[in-house]
Amino acid sequence: MSLFGRWRCIWIMPRKTQIPDKPRYSFARQRAYRLLCELEIDRLPIDPWAIANALPNVHVLKWTELRDNCHQDDPLSINAEGADAKTQHIRGSNDYLVVYDDRVQSQGRVRWTIAHEVGHIVLGHLVSFDATALCRGSLTEAEYHVLEREADCFAVNLLAPMTIMNRIPSIKTAYDYMEVCALSEEASRNCLDELSLLKSGKKIPFPTKEEDTLFRLFFRFLNEVNGVTAPHLNYDDLVIDEKYEDYIECDYWDFIVMVIRKWKFEKELHAALEGSIALYDYEDMVIFITDAEHIPFVKSCEGIILESLQKYADSRVKRIEVAEARLQT
Repeated sequence: MSLFGRWRCIWIMPRKTQIPDKPRYSFARQRAYRLLCELEIDRLPIDPWAIANALPNVHVLKWTELRDNCHQDDPLSINAEGADAKTQHIRGSNDYLVVYDDRVQSQGRVRWTIAHEVGHIVLGHLVSFDATALCRGSLTEAEYHVLEREADCFAVNLLAPMTIMNRIPSIKTAYDYMEVCALSEEASRNCLDELSLLKSGKKIPFPTKEEDTLFRLFFRFLNEVNGVTAPHLNYDDLVIDEKYEDYIECDYWDFIVMVIRKWKFEKELHAALEGSIALYDYEDMVIFITDAEHIPFVKSCEGIILESLQKYADSRVKRIEVAEARLQT
């Protein structure tokens, strides 16, 4: 079940007194990845409005609506400062108000703006430091620069997660980013620069648990984009025994089969599992394979399969059955 329906807060930060001297790029990247994992996002393009709506106490409002409702000519000084958006922490509450300029014609630019403002919230910029108000009047030029670069890094990795983009060889230009991620040209160039810095080693890469989780979530999408066809049984074509009627399809099974070949180096087991399908019910799993002769061997490898499930998919499966796939005629 998607975490859009059962979100839990992840951005609570301990109070700090000073803004860092340098942007915390690894921290911003990790927070973006963690948010995508928590919400179980598995495809591009990513909808920043849906993400904002999934966060508790975050309210996104069009500038023209605020202007009309408040009967003010320039609420939050959006016009005067030439800002695309403003985010305010409502004092005395846990609520945040994101107001964006809906007169901006480029939807790609608006998408970036929303992701950037969500970054300020998730990174704790409005509550973790003594200078809590994000406005030029209360921050030094250096402090403002640090927070803006962190929010930019967050936005890049929320809308175009680098660990995923790096696995799509066909994406080479800003135009490619615009097509796949629905970004503006400027935002797409920011994404290209971010990936270039990571590949060159000028920014420290961030191999974390969140990267593995994102790879699992995006595995089928990556196969689609890269034109990789993995043999796979269709659930609707199976004859399902009554005792498995409450089981559901394991949507990350193709990923686990890949793990067994590429990361566990169990090529014989991978060959036996190729084209299989797995159903599970909490701690129990049944694997349907096409060749009945492989059943004893696959069963003997239960430990390897369980280890892969637990390590690479955070699975709670503890027991595995193996059965021959019977197809409907």
